[in-house]
Order: sequence, then C-alpha cells, then structure tokens
Amino acid sequence: MSRLGLETGRAAVPETSSPRTRGRHPESSGESDSGSPTTLYRSLRPDERPFERGLLPPSPHDDDISARTHVEKGSKLKVKSAYVSATRSMKTAAAWAGREEGGRVATFTNPSRDREVYDLTNPDHQAEVFGDSRTPARNFAKGSKEVVIKHGVPPENIRTVYDARAVSEAAYQEAKNNPPAGMSRQIKSRAKVQEDKVKTRPTPVQLYEVARPEGSSGKR
Repeated sequence: MSRLGLETGRAAVPETSSPRTRGRHPESSGESDSGSPTTLYRSLRPDERPFERGLLPPSPHDDDISARTHVEKGSKLKVKSAYVSATRSMKTAAAWAGREEGGRVATFTNPSRDREVYDLTNPDHQAEVFGDSRTPARNFAKGSKEVVIKHGVPPENIRTVYDARAVSEAAYQEAKNNPPAGMSRQIKSRAKVQEDKVKTRPTPVQLYEVARPEGSSGKR
C-alpha cells in the first residue's frame, strides 16, 4: 500500500511488510483474511449510493480534522472529517454490515493514486497517523485492518455492492451444501475484542450481489 499525499507533494511510502496473520478461530470460516492492498471493503451507510456517487464523507465535514482524530473519535465527532473508513478485510466489513437490517458492503479499488490514503496495517502509516502513541484506537484500527481515505472514493473505483444478511449458525452450515438462491458467498468473522472490551463471537453473514444501475460508472 502506498500513501500519496498530493497536497504535500511527498513521495509515496512503499509497502514495507505484509499484515501478520493469526491462526484461525475454530468457529470462523477458513478463508484467508490477510487482504490485498488494492482491494478494499466498506460497510455502507443507508444513504450511500456507491455506484452513482462513490463513497463520500458526510456533509458537512471539516477538511482540517486529522486522520488520527477521525480514527479515534469517529462517529462521536459533531462535525465529521473528510476521511472515509474502509478495511482490507471482507470479514470485518461484512460483520459490521450484518449488524443491522439492510446492511450493505461495497468492494472497490484503492484510490491511492489520487487520494491521501493511510493503511493502518502498515507500520509506516501508523507512525504518520499516531506518532509514538500506543492508543487503544491504534490497536483496534490495526486489528480491523482499517484504511482511511481523504475525500473518499470515486464511483469508477466501485467494483461490487452486496446486501449483507446475518444468519444463524444452522443456516450458515446448511448453505454450505444447499446455497440459497442468489447468494454470492458467505463468510464468518473472527471472534474479536472491541474497543469497549466486549468480546464478539464469529458472525455468519451471507452476501447477495446488488445489480449495478444502468448507466453508472464502469469498474476500474
């Protein structure tokens, strides 16, 4: 992953290492979740229309709010930042989307060629955002494979949008041999400890691809 800060004119920061992987939880799906630096995922807000508008920060927002404040304060900010959060992990995005009825996940190409992007699995990017501070938010962002993108993602970078439906363990197991009509894939997230110290159980989620509206931007 590279960070291109076009306003600063600085050189790109190269990917220095791959994210570390852990042994899988016995109840999680067996898929690799290390992620790719070029493919990112986002659990969508209800008002987002990624094919038509891309992924935009809320309006109004404040361009002067730092990436660190965005990560540490997030939804608690009265005025939002110009950053949009995503993740390198489909499991993480799908688990968030599956928490509410009507949840969706967008997959898209990292717009690091023309956006300021911080990949918080990258130690160099962590240092740029947090300095030497070892805050809980830093650890949580790293564990969630969070990526923050200033000014969002253009619509031409959007690849796919899925409806995300949380299901029971029984439905998850049944779908392995008898997939429901229209299901694209299903995944199960890892058990994790959240920022509030609450440990979550693996979440089974089924994904159903949403048709791209006619006339919307093509995929990159």
